[in-house]
Amino acid sequence: MGDAGASQSGETSGLPPLGNSTHLESSISVSSSPPGTDTEPTPAIDPPLTDTAPGRMEQRQLFLNHFHAAIIREELSTIRNPKAACSKLTKTMRKLIQANNYKSIEDGKEYKYKWNSISTYYLLKNCYEIGPFLGFENLRNNSSPKLEQSSLMSLKWCCVLYNLLMSMPFEDKIIPTEAQLKTRFKYLLDGAHAKIYTSTTGDKKIPFSMTGVDKIDRILEDLTRLKNKADKQRILLQKQEIERQNRKNSIGRTISNDGPPRLAKKIDDSDFDGSLSRVHDANALDSKAISETPMPSLRAVATVVDALLRPLSFDAAASTGNFATLLNQSMQNQHEQEDVRVRLREREIVVQETMVPIERDKLQLSRDELQLEKDKLQLEREKLQLEREKLKLERERLDFQKEKLKSDEKRLHFLKVVTLSQFYGDSKSPVKPLPDIETLLQEQLLSLAKKTGDASND
Repeated sequence: MGDAGASQSGETSGLPPLGNSTHLESSISVSSSPPGTDTEPTPAIDPPLTDTAPGRMEQRQLFLNHFHAAIIREELSTIRNPKAACSKLTKTMRKLIQANNYKSIEDGKEYKYKWNSISTYYLLKNCYEIGPFLGFENLRNNSSPKLEQSSLMSLKWCCVLYNLLMSMPFEDKIIPTEAQLKTRFKYLLDGAHAKIYTSTTGDKKIPFSMTGVDKIDRILEDLTRLKNKADKQRILLQKQEIERQNRKNSIGRTISNDGPPRLAKKIDDSDFDGSLSRVHDANALDSKAISETPMPSLRAVATVVDALLRPLSFDAAASTGNFATLLNQSMQNQHEQEDVRVRLREREIVVQETMVPIERDKLQLSRDELQLEKDKLQLEREKLQLEREKLKLERERLDFQKEKLKSDEKRLHFLKVVTLSQFYGDSKSPVKPLPDIETLLQEQLLSLAKKTGDASND
């Protein structure tokens, strides 16, 4: 598949140009064979009704250049590694885009692709043939459930984009992206889904019309019905898978402890049609889990089987005695199974009663941890309050120091004034030289200290 696309990428660069859109629209015809048929769905192109011979030749040349490179659904069922195939196909499309100098919205907003009737038709046609909404429910291969459904869907959308690039020319070399394909596909199917129910209600059938083009409307109607059928089939298979798992789980719980290990594998493989992927079966019990479950004794069953395998006697009395013995043994087996069920139930009750104190202890531990966190928070708050008080005391001490300095300055100023007034107090005395201020202050301080000492002694 990848080699064919790679070889085709070199050929498409020299394709002849096609006619206008009305030419191509009038020349295409619907060849929608349902998926699953053995015939290869190829884009059949009818001769145009009102066209010239050169236009028909160009259209048929496009068909001859591309029909062998188209990917069909039957090829997808043979792929064992969808991720690797998707990677190869992406590289092939990248080479094709580079060879033809195609542009998309990834290169800039000015290269946004605008859909027309021709591209819409080819999109619906490729989606109908490949079925990007179909998973493993339409594949009959036994190895297909081992694959991942998401990787298969991604591969199918890559195939749809590849077939679209190989089916039609693009004006101004602008092509759509895979995201645009999915958006356009969802928009058309959402509108067609409502139209189908509207056109089939009542006694008189209303013609289906979505785009106004008969060929597009016909294939869109078929595609919508195919998707609805696939959704119903998927829901039905999911229900069957759930029922199968429930039956398997119920049987696994009642198997005896001494039962043969082969029985677990048989139960694991019973009633499995290989329709759904085991990747999504997360709650299923495997054979190892079933074989390791504790089970009661089956000695009575072995005795019954041994008695049944013995050759039958024609003695009526002996036959009656044998049947009575078998009946008693079967009844005893039933009583043993009932006893085992009762013991298991009692064990479950004991386990539940044991779990209740444990849960209470866990709850009490959680409460203690919460109380401890509250105490830590309260300590942090008290610590913060102490820091605030300490800061307040420090501010008060600084204010006291400032006031003390101010009082000392005022005292010194007062002493200066007193000293000067004493020195210059006698106006009749002759002019005296200006004394040393520091010396006078020291003398005044000494005199004040002496007076203070004498007063304290008295």
